Amino acid sequence: MTKGASVPKFTKRTAIYPQDHWEMPPPAARGNNTPSEVYEAVGQALSMWESIENSFAWMFQVLVEGKSVAAQRVYGSITTSHGRRVALQAASEVYFSIHHTPEEIRLYFSDLIANFKETSRRRENDSITAGLSVLDSPSARSKPE
Repeated sequence: MTKGASVPKFTKRTAIYPQDHWEMPPPAARGNNTPSEVYEAVGQALSMWESIENSFAWMFQVLVEGKSVAAQRVYGSITTSHGRRVALQAASEVYFSIHHTPEEIRLYFSDLIANFKETSRRRENDSITAGLSVLDSPSARSKPE
């Protein structure tokens, strides 16, 4: 840890999210009324995902103790979410060892990476679902004139 940096105090290990957080909701009876509803929701989700990825890129830079944004560019060049998680985990192991990071912080980081994995899985599933929702929308089912 950086000299003078504060370490969060964890009184007990708690999950980042409730246990049922990643359960899939039941499928809707029908798709959205218009594709634009789906496009807007997908756009919002992708913007949020980009923000999350930017945060993990910054975290990677901190873990590799990069002095420039080169580390973030390296992180961004890893093409799969699995590869990015592996890179974060490997960098954290070295960083935590060098800086004698307390076990509760290491466990919290592991939970964070596990949730990143679930988020990635859901993002991929939601992208497929969004595509199917557009195909099932009333405007997609209407016959061209």
